[in-house]
This record gives sequence, structure tokens and C-alpha cells, in this order.
Amino acid sequence: MRPFFNSLGHNVEAVLAIPDGDYPGNSLPYKDHFHFAPVLWPALFLWLGTLSSAIWRQWLPDQTLPALWIACSFAAMGLLHRDLSGLLLQTIVPFFLGIHIAPLPWQPVDLPSAPVRISGEVISPPRFVRTRSGSPNTAQVRMKLDQLIGATGPLHGHLIIESPADLLHVGRGSRIEVQLNEGEGVLRKVSRYGGVHSDANENLLGIFDLLRQDLSRRWQPIAHGWASALVLGERKLLPPEIIDTYRETGLAHLLAISGLHVGLLLGILNSLARRLPGRIRKVWTLIIPLILILQTLLSGADAPAIRATTTAILVGWGFHAGRVLSPIHTLSICMAVWCMTGKAPPDPGATISLSAILGLMLQKQRDNPLDEMGLSRRPIKSGWTPPIRSGYAAFCGAHAALVWWSPLICFWGPLLTLLILPWVMGVLLVAVVSLMLLPWIPLEAWSSFWDFLEVGLIHLPEAFDRLPGTPFVLPPLSPFSWTLIFTVILLFLTSRVRSVPFAIPAISIALITSLWIPLFLQETRLHVELFSRGRGQALFIAAGRTRLLFDAGDTSTHDGGYSRIHHRLWNMGVRQIDALFLSHPHLDHQGAVPGLIQQGVLKRIVVTGSYDCFATGRSVLKLAHRYQIPVTRLQRGQIWKLGEFRITVISDGIPQHLGPTANDLSPLLLIEGAGKALLTTGDATAPVLASTPILGPLDHALLPHHGAPTEGVASWLGPLQPAHLWVARKAPIPRQTKFQLNQYSDYRILFHGAVLKENTGFPTEKDIPFMNTRLFVIFQMPSSAYRKAKGSP
Repeated sequence: MRPFFNSLGHNVEAVLAIPDGDYPGNSLPYKDHFHFAPVLWPALFLWLGTLSSAIWRQWLPDQTLPALWIACSFAAMGLLHRDLSGLLLQTIVPFFLGIHIAPLPWQPVDLPSAPVRISGEVISPPRFVRTRSGSPNTAQVRMKLDQLIGATGPLHGHLIIESPADLLHVGRGSRIEVQLNEGEGVLRKVSRYGGVHSDANENLLGIFDLLRQDLSRRWQPIAHGWASALVLGERKLLPPEIIDTYRETGLAHLLAISGLHVGLLLGILNSLARRLPGRIRKVWTLIIPLILILQTLLSGADAPAIRATTTAILVGWGFHAGRVLSPIHTLSICMAVWCMTGKAPPDPGATISLSAILGLMLQKQRDNPLDEMGLSRRPIKSGWTPPIRSGYAAFCGAHAALVWWSPLICFWGPLLTLLILPWVMGVLLVAVVSLMLLPWIPLEAWSSFWDFLEVGLIHLPEAFDRLPGTPFVLPPLSPFSWTLIFTVILLFLTSRVRSVPFAIPAISIALITSLWIPLFLQETRLHVELFSRGRGQALFIAAGRTRLLFDAGDTSTHDGGYSRIHHRLWNMGVRQIDALFLSHPHLDHQGAVPGLIQQGVLKRIVVTGSYDCFATGRSVLKLAHRYQIPVTRLQRGQIWKLGEFRITVISDGIPQHLGPTANDLSPLLLIEGAGKALLTTGDATAPVLASTPILGPLDHALLPHHGAPTEGVASWLGPLQPAHLWVARKAPIPRQTKFQLNQYSDYRILFHGAVLKENTGFPTEKDIPFMNTRLFVIFQMPSSAYRKAKGSP
């Protein structure tokens, strides 16, 4: 039996990394006319068209049909004029097609926060989500709706809904009508008691969506999410802790249906084909593409699966037709597929995938690379070296792009992937065999097999996670520096660079330059950014070499937002935060603090005097004391200098003896520096906002309560006149808040993920006039309404 080990450790991109040429020992006839990739220029201009779609929509908003008409016109001209056919069909036509197929920008619908009934068409594959481990009832189904209709008529925009898994059973193309619970933002929960209606008019993709959901529900009790994750792409059915372990050990790519899974399936099918008689083998070669397409549709037809299946089918066709794909072919086809699925670079998935493929291209030698995947008909030598070399080539290529999004790296990743592949293969085989024998053997009869596979899939990564350097956080150089480092390692690994005396000086100069450029930019910019992405707040402010963070939390992630905040700091080359200001002890404002403390990111923590009157606040301060991080208490009227900034404590919240809630502890801080002024609020309540004794205009202000309707916001903003309003939430703001802000026109609203960099001169201070300080009397003598709310006599 011919060894098949080499095929198991390769991504499907290894199948595609085949240079042109006639190989010794290869029985395939070589086509002399197949010298150059004919899809290179079309793929390149298709990508340029998708990048230019934003400019096109500025001229013609929401109108891409003219681009399609232009493409068809030039295509007709190319067909009629042979001399112009090459230029038109390979450049101009793909460019305007790219403009037409580029996905529209995300437009969230504006809904009231009250319960509302709405109908819409399902346009994304319904996916199971699970925000925490525990009871199986935590599973929800999340999907995106378009063509929305409310009580008042059609609505413009998109909406993401999350429904209990046993309430909705629909697929793409179906139109549903649901009752939404009270809430805010673009993600809304479906009410279990409001009634759900569906027209059951799914398209082809929707039919496979229904089939995928049925299989997931049947597999979940016995496979505990592994069959759904590795076969159907429903990785959110796995507990978040397991997903984190796979990410830290460099095995996260196993949980995404992409090239590796398609490559394994293609290797199994080709291995079976070689053992079939001649006539049956020909029929089987026609069935293989159908099986690959079926698996892609069943997994949700996501962009990575479509890209991998398309290239795998082309490899099989080229092999049997006597043609092989060159590296230029491979990259061009992958780029074209990514563009047509709406995920063209700089999308993270597409960029990392293409970088990994490029690494595999460089690793291929001028021998017969068909041997490495068992596609040629001559005996091959098995061993560990080919898959390990290919794995590390893809590893270096992928991380040359991945460093722009994440600093985590596991140098053991390619080796650990090879060690756990037998269990992944076991999942695929048990899943396929159990489905084939379903008419005779029920799925529950395979529970012992699933228990055995689950032990390896859980305990092996846990053991890997205890290896030294797992995971390893790269030092915070600039992403460009690490891209350069991984590129050089890849070139040496693939023997593309052999002149060490020439390479070392060039690399040193490039690294020094890449390190000094960010430092130069920091000296001349004020940087304001909202790190948080879900339900939480983390406002970053930097000028020169001073970095401040106001709150650090996000309840939409299981780690409180630590990973997002830490990754963003790493991308900016920030090793430590000079001071973290915590407004009040709620998880959406301090959830990431334990992780930041343990990783040594914080130099100082600043809180109000009453912060430890709540248990959650005491736990944070106790952890800071354990790690010897200084804690500073704010006092009303205090003014102190911190690097490039001057900080004035306008209010330190409601005093403890008045029995404040956690929100009442939120201070008002005026930060001045770099010629700008910014006011932070946390979740300050109406009495605290009313005590703001300053007059505008301000440059920046943080809207309290994440932009939720708050009493007194309109009268508070009047004297301040901020040019920029920062709102710690996803767009849009609630209708009530928008109504309060309508009386002001000269401001700009910035939401989660917004970044604002302003060139300024140093040192400069802004003169902010203060109003009568008698407004501070509210802290000594609360109003009667506030006394009544607190139960005071």
C-alpha cells in the first residue's frame, strides 16, 4: 500500500503549488501552450475594481449596475475587435466587474429600543453561537436579515438577529417575521413569546442550511460539537475555552472549513481512485468534484471553503487533462475567488490565506511536487521532512500577514498540526461513514467512537498548551518589522536567499527604519481610539510618549475584552499604559483589567475614592496590590500632570455616604494636551453631569452610558459644544439619544473602532473657561429628587 502520510499534513494549497514544466518520471503529457497564467491580469484588475468600489459609490451611491453595463460594453468590443480583445478582456472588463461585485458597505438599520415586530429575508447562513460553556440550552442561532419591513413600512439597512436554536429553523432565501426583545444596537434578540412566522421559501443554499442545522442538532448530543465544527463549520458549538486553547497552540485553522479539510478529503478520494478498476476510476473522477461541492454547500459555502474547493477542482481537472498549475496560476485563481466572494484583500482571511499560499509556492523545488500529494503514478518516499517543511513555509507566510492583526504565535504549530491530524481524520471518517450507514445504523450507535475522538481532541491541545512558549507574544515592534522578519525567515527556509553577507546588512537597515518611523510619528500626533467592539468601553488617548486608557471592558467576549485591547496595543507598538482610569466597577468597564494586570501592561491604576465600596472594585484593587501596581485615588478639584497631558478632576462621583450606585461613582475628567481638550464621563448619572462647571467649545467628549438615553444629556452638551462625540457602542445611536442631539449640529459622532489622529504642535495647552463652582454643591446637599431616589430623609 502506497504511503499516504504526506497528503495528510498538507493544506490544499500544497496541491496547487505546482510549477510549470515536464517532470522526470511523470507520465502526464505537458502542454507547450500552457506557459503563462492567463488569469493573472484579470484577477489583478478584478481586485483593483473591488478596491475602487468605494470611490465609485461616492459618485453613484448604491448604483453598481452602470459598472456592469460598462463591463459588458467593453466585453462586446473585445469580441468584435481582435486587436483590442487582450487589453479589454484582461484589464478593463475585470476592473468594472470588480466594482459591480464588491459587497455593499454594512448599513445597520435604525430601530427603536422598545420591542418591535419586523420581517426580513435571511441573507447569511444561520450559524449556531454559544457565548459560554455549560448547559446545552445556551446555543443560539444567529443570522443576517435584509429587505426589512417594519410596522411603518420598508426599512433601510441590515439587521443581525439571535434566536433560540429551537425557535427558528430557516435557511437563506426564506422570509421570516419575528418579535424582537427590547434592546439596542445592530444585534437584537428574538422573543420566544412573540410568535415566529416563516414562508419556508429557501433557495438552494437555504436547503443546505436546513440540512446542516438538522445534522448539527442530531450530532450535538453524541459528538459534543466536534462533528459540527470539523465537518459542518459550526465551530461556535464548541466551548469558548476549547477554541482559545486551539488558538493559543496554533491549531485554530483546524476549526475552519478551508484548504486543510478540502485537501484531506481530496487526498482520501484520490487514494481510493487509485485502487479502483479502470472504468470505475473514470466515473469516480467525475464524482470527486461533486463530493467536494456538496461538502462546501453543506458547510455553509463560506469564502474560504469556496476558494479551497475551486482550486482543488482545478487541480484535479488539470492533472487528468495533462496540465498543472503554476504558482502564478494558483495565486491568481485564489485572488479571483476571494474577490468574487466579497472577501478580497485587505480582508484578514484572504490576506493571511494568500500569504500562506505564497509561502508554499516558495517552498516548492524543481523536482516533481505532484509526488508530495500522491498524485503522480510513481512510488514516492514517505517521511516527516516534506510535510514539516511545507508546514513551516505556510506558517512563516501566514504570520507575515497575521502580525497585522494578532501578536500571538505558537512556533510548535506545524508540528502540533501533524500530531493531531489523525484525530481530525478520525472525525471526518466517522462522520462520513455514519451518514452513509444511517439507514441501517442510528447515529447514537457511534457514541463510543465520538467519546474516544473527543478525548484526543481535547486533551492533546491542553497538553500542547503546557509546552514552553505556547503561546508566545511577539515583542511589540511595528507589524511591518515582523512582516519583514518572517519574510526573511521564509526566504532562508526555502533556500531563496543564500547570500548571508549581503542579506544581513539590508535586513538590519530595514528593521531600524521600520522601528524609527512609528516613534517619529508619535511625536507629532494626538491619537484617540475606541478599542472596544461589543458591549463595553475602552477609550485610548496618546500624545508623544504618553498613553492613557479610560476603562477597559467588553462583556461580549468571554475574556472581558482583554484580547482585543492587548492586540490593538501590540499593533501600535505600545508596551505599557502609563495610567488606566477606571470609572466604576462594572464588567463592561473593567472586564479586561485582570488580564492587563497579569501581563504587566499597566503602570498605574486611577480610581475614585469610593471605588472599593463594591466587591467587583475591591477584587480589582486587590489584584493590583498583588502585582505591585500603584493605585491613585481621584479627588474633586485635583489637577495633575501626566506626561504630555494635564488632567483636571471635575467630579469624583457621588460620595459613598450617600449610598451611590456603581454608575454614580463615574468621575468627570478633563484631559488637556497637544492643544486639545477631552472630557470623559464613564456612566455618569444626571446629578454628576449637572455638576460640570466648564464651558466649551471642547474638541472631544465621551457620551455617557454608551449613548443610551440619559437624563440631562441635552442640557449638559449645550455649554460644552464638543466637536467630536465618542460613543462606546456600534452605530447607530438610539432614537431617543439622537432626538436629544438634534438641537446640536456642529459635531461628529464616532463609534466603536473609530480612530482619530490629529497633527498638533507641542507643548500646547487649551484654555477652558470654568463656570460658577456653586454647581458642585450637589455633592454636599443633594436635590430633593435625588434624596428621594436614594431613600434619604
